[in-house]
Amino acid sequence: MKLYTYYRSQASFRVRIALNLKGIAREDSFLHLEKGDQFAAAYRTINPRWSCRL
Repeated sequence: MKLYTYYRSQASFRVRIALNLKGIAREDSFLHLEKGDQFAAAYRTINPRWSCRL
C-alpha cells in the first residue's frame, strides 16, 4: 500500500499507527504541502479531483 503523507498531519499519523497495529505493510510517500507538492503532475494523475489551485 502506498500512503501519501505529510509530516505534520494528525490524520496520516493515525493511519500509520492503525496500519502498524494491523501489520499491513506500506510505502510512505511524503508530500510537502507548503511547497505545493500536491500540485505536481505525478500526484495530479493519481488524484485529479483536487489538482486545481484555489
